[in-house]
Amino acid sequence: MSLWKVISERANLGKPKRRGKYKTYRDMVMISSKRICERCFQRCRRPMVYDLPLPVFVNPEKCTIRLCLTCRRQYFKENPEPVGPNVDVLARMRYGGQIGVESYLRRLYKLRERREERLRPERDARRSALRAALASADIMEVDETDPQAAEFIRNGTSSANQEATLRQIIHSIRNRQEMQSRHRELAQRLSAHGLQVWNNVQLCKAYVERNEGNMDDIVTFMAETDWFLQHTDYKNLRHVTTYECIKLKLRLSSICGVDNEQGKVRALRKYVEKRIDNGQWNDVSLDQNVPSRPPKSLWDNIRKLTASILIEKAKDKFLVSGIRECQEQLFNLDPIDSSSLSNELFTYILDRGAMESIITGNKGKAPSIHCSVALRNTIGKEAFDAFIETNRRFVLDTAQKIYVDQVWDDIPSGISDFAASCKSDPNITTETYLEREDDFIKTKIVEIADFENVHPQYLITLVRKLRSRGCMGIHLLLPCHFSFY
Repeated sequence: MSLWKVISERANLGKPKRRGKYKTYRDMVMISSKRICERCFQRCRRPMVYDLPLPVFVNPEKCTIRLCLTCRRQYFKENPEPVGPNVDVLARMRYGGQIGVESYLRRLYKLRERREERLRPERDARRSALRAALASADIMEVDETDPQAAEFIRNGTSSANQEATLRQIIHSIRNRQEMQSRHRELAQRLSAHGLQVWNNVQLCKAYVERNEGNMDDIVTFMAETDWFLQHTDYKNLRHVTTYECIKLKLRLSSICGVDNEQGKVRALRKYVEKRIDNGQWNDVSLDQNVPSRPPKSLWDNIRKLTASILIEKAKDKFLVSGIRECQEQLFNLDPIDSSSLSNELFTYILDRGAMESIITGNKGKAPSIHCSVALRNTIGKEAFDAFIETNRRFVLDTAQKIYVDQVWDDIPSGISDFAASCKSDPNITTETYLEREDDFIKTKIVEIADFENVHPQYLITLVRKLRSRGCMGIHLLLPCHFSFY
């Protein structure tokens, strides 16, 4: 049996006919040679290009033969092709090696070219119609990047809806041009302040897309936000966690929310507290014109916070520290008579305490102005005078408490002798003790006060505090320390 006959039978080509076009087996094989695999001699009947026999250099024959899809898969399974970084292995398995993939892609590209060639006249006609409509609407630049315009040119629309579609495209292009114009204008305004347009900010987005809002308000908001992010702890303070997050000590990122407004309030208060702790008591408008300087829109809020925080620290911290520094002057005043504390001494105590507190916490750097001057400039003279009148009693009462605490472990000898005599008397009663106490205060307190260099009222307060410690008030030997704070 001849080779051509064997190939013809395996490829199911039939038999040659004497009166037909192909009169020999060779003619039948040669006419279908591009569809016959040279290894299995099967004829490919599927129309897909990657199913056709394709030339492959095979081993060990060391030659190029045409293999069908099945034979290519089998051959490359036994002899894998080299794999590179941009190689799709699954595509190679499907199309029978890299040559099958390339053949499929070439065929696909040709089909797309034919389709584009067939549709090009229609798309050119629609493009011309669009340009004419845009020209009639005084839009000289054809914006084919607009989604509706691109869809119209590519796929078109029905003739009944073409005019409506063109009107929609014109409206869309005009909106885009207006948005671009507003974006450029806003970017120019912000760049003058060293800022950029943040598309994720609702104010910027609303202004650019819908022309909502005022540009000055947007610039002010962006300047404030940029300052908060750059020069405060706003990034962390804007996170708000639930009670469960704090109780269970979970990570903040797990169940935390964001409250930008409250975060700015907390960040601004913390910033003002830091200014005061660093001795920066001047008005914020007098700060140097550097990037860390707050925007002008925040100055009023900073002044209000400075006044309230400075008043809080003046009473809770500066005055207490000043009282400890000025004990000699205070212990010679009558703590019962508020008028004994003059405005000048009150101011001196405030300034001395503030100076010591700031120097201690600010690594020895003193504030630029006195606390009393800063407080008077911040809240006004009348409010400052009212502050003095309100806290005059607080200074004198605190001085008494500090004195009692200081001498509690070392009671003056005259008072300790009086207390010991009362405690050792087994017949003493409340009435007799009160009589002895009154007599002791009238006859001995002034003498002891002169010796201790304090006002007698401080010693009277000490005697009465001794009485309030327990039964008959004479328990001096108690080991615990008594504090009046």
